[in-house]
Amino acid sequence: MRICTNHQKVYTPSRRDTVIIPTIDFEGNLGISIDTDEIPEKYAVIFNCQHGEFIIQGIQDGYKSFYERLEEGDGVDVLYREVYRAVYDRSKAEEELLEKRLVKYDFIDAELKNRRLRVEKEN
Repeated sequence: MRICTNHQKVYTPSRRDTVIIPTIDFEGNLGISIDTDEIPEKYAVIFNCQHGEFIIQGIQDGYKSFYERLEEGDGVDVLYREVYRAVYDRSKAEEELLEKRLVKYDFIDAELKNRRLRVEKEN
């Protein structure tokens, strides 16, 4: 668990991206293709913790609810899991650990003034 003394909230509205792509077929005919992508709105909270910044973000309703319940500057205890990447030497009969490196933090939960602020993730 890390104690985070401050945070910033970031909202990215939904948008539609359209790209026009020139095309050519096997007979040499030119044309265009129009591709449209729908980008959903995204909610993020950036925590300033002892080890640096810790970010959670997502598009599901659980992230929106979490985002809405926080005020910028609230003190928060963040519960997370450290994820490591291990590299082994497999050329020997007994595998030898060569390196173990922290690669990311997985957010589990947060607590604010005796309240749980769980992100309800969709499966």
